[in-house]
Amino acid sequence: TGSLATVQHIAGRYEQHDADIITVVDLNRSAITELQVFADQVDIADEAALVKPLHDRVHVLVVQLRVLRNTLEAMENAAEKALEDVRRISASVEESAPEDDAL
Repeated sequence: TGSLATVQHIAGRYEQHDADIITVVDLNRSAITELQVFADQVDIADEAALVKPLHDRVHVLVVQLRVLRNTLEAMENAAEKALEDVRRISASVEESAPEDDAL
């Protein structure tokens, strides 16, 4: 039926984000590592030779955070679409069985 196909479609949306969740975890770990290295080196960054590597680490962190933000936004958008689908299913079921108060 149409409702079953919609539910399968919703499940498919979440499955496609399995890799995104792994990416979020990896980026989070990497960002924490970069921040720890940054914190350890910030006191000695007055030496010119250390400024460039420190800059590079902070730049990597900024890029990772952007990717993380974009990944989370894509996941949020998919969840919102799934919520809309579930609401449509609920409305459809309610129309076909309005006497059932369980929905």
